[in-house]
Amino acid sequence: MKQIPSTVFKFPSKAEEQVFNLLSNLDLGNEWVALHSLNCSEHAYKQWCEIDFLLVGTEGIYVLEVKGGGISYEGGLWHHVNRYGKTNVNTEGPFNQAKSARFAIETILNEKFGLSVFEKKPVFGFGVVFPDIPWKVDTPEMPREIVADSTQCVSPHQFEKYLTGLRSYWKKKKKFGSEAGLTASDRKRLVHILRPNVDLYPPFTLRLGQVTQQMQTLTEEQFERLDMIEANRQAII
Repeated sequence: MKQIPSTVFKFPSKAEEQVFNLLSNLDLGNEWVALHSLNCSEHAYKQWCEIDFLLVGTEGIYVLEVKGGGISYEGGLWHHVNRYGKTNVNTEGPFNQAKSARFAIETILNEKFGLSVFEKKPVFGFGVVFPDIPWKVDTPEMPREIVADSTQCVSPHQFEKYLTGLRSYWKKKKKFGSEAGLTASDRKRLVHILRPNVDLYPPFTLRLGQVTQQMQTLTEEQFERLDMIEANRQAII
C-alpha cells in the first residue's frame, strides 16, 4: 500500500511504527493510500486532533486509531499504560477517539469541499488497532469486527484480512450497494485535498529586490574599506 509520507524518521510510538510497516507491506496495488499522522483542524469537542492513519481506497475512507501497550476499561474509565510504564486515564478511549475523528474528517470534506464533487458516495468507517495485546471483548460499544489485536498484527497477511473485514462491516452498516465507493479520480482528488504537495517561492520581483539590496550593501562596504585603506596610506606617508 502506498503511504504518505513514504518514510517516517521518528514515530510517536512503536505501535504506530508496527502498523506503518504492516501497511507498507500490503499488496493492494495503487487503489489504496494510507495517510499517516493526519492533522484534523475541525473537531466536535477538540481544537485540533490527529488521525494516526487515514486509509483512502476503492470503497471509501477509514480512520485507524492505534494504541500500543496495555489497556483496561473499568467503570467508564480507560486506563492506558504506555511503553514507559506511565498510566493515562480518560473517559474518551480509543473507540470514541476513532469515531470522533471519522465524523470530523467527513464534516471537513462536506463543509469545505462538498462531498457532491465525488462521482460516488464514499463509505466512512473507523477501526481500532491494539498491536501489543489480545482483544476478546465484543460489545455494542466495542464491536470485535472493527478491532485488530496482536494476533492480527503478526503479519501483513493477517492485517489485510482484518482490513477486509473492517471494510465489509462498514459497507453493510448502512447497506451500501454497488453505488458506493471512490473512483480513481475521486481518490486522487481526495488525497490532494487532505495532503497536497506544496511548492511555493517568493515572487521574482521580491527576490530581485533582495539581490539588489545585497549588492548595494556590498558596494557600500567596499567603499568603506577603500576609505579605510586610503586613510591608512595617508597616515603612513
